[in-house]
Amino acid sequence: MEEYLIAISRTMGSFILLTIVTLLTGKHINSHKNHYSYALSITIGSFIANMGFNTKLNFFEMLASFLSLILLFSLASF
Repeated sequence: MEEYLIAISRTMGSFILLTIVTLLTGKHINSHKNHYSYALSITIGSFIANMGFNTKLNFFEMLASFLSLILLFSLASF
């Protein structure tokens, strides 16, 4: 039963994180103006799926990697 609660909480946390990132970077990523934003949207989906469902990976290490990816994209877009 505990495994189910962990999976549910990881999925909910990942979804909330995805919602926040989408609100912050929203139209720029989703418009797929170039190959970089298209690749980033695929990578974000992969990160969120792994954070939510792969319980063998540490959630906070994945979170750090995800946030660094978003930071790099934000810096590159300026």
